[in-house]
Amino acid sequence: MYSVSAEQKRNYFIYLLLMFLLTTAIIWWLLMGDYFNLNVTKTKEKYSGQINKDLEFRKDQQQMLPAIDSLFTRIATYNPAVNALYAENEISEQVRQLKKMSEKSVDPRYKSFNHLGEIYAEYFNSKKELGNIQKGINDINKSLQRSGGR
Repeated sequence: MYSVSAEQKRNYFIYLLLMFLLTTAIIWWLLMGDYFNLNVTKTKEKYSGQINKDLEFRKDQQQMLPAIDSLFTRIATYNPAVNALYAENEISEQVRQLKKMSEKSVDPRYKSFNHLGEIYAEYFNSKKELGNIQKGINDINKSLQRSGGR
């Protein structure tokens, strides 16, 4: 029968404890490796780059805000009954310019300009469609009045 002495048991225990600690340290380093980066220079560069991106986005946002407001006002006051092709073209061009802002950067925040452009384009198309429906209803009412309301 094979028996293990107390010294061998202690050596096995120390060996298993060291293996456990080594494995834990490796797993921790793989999971949290860059989280506790103590290199201040890289951290400063990383955050200053992010701050510069934020400032650039805010500048672009402030620059586009008057155009966005005027575009909404133009669409809201657009009268589809008046056949003004230049107004439709100007609104469509402004929507295109708004959507083009999303192509300026790979920053996902710039996609908000594209989404807003799509919303305004849908609003404008709905307004035109509503005008066509109202025109059709008016034409039908005039036709009924001419025919004596039958």
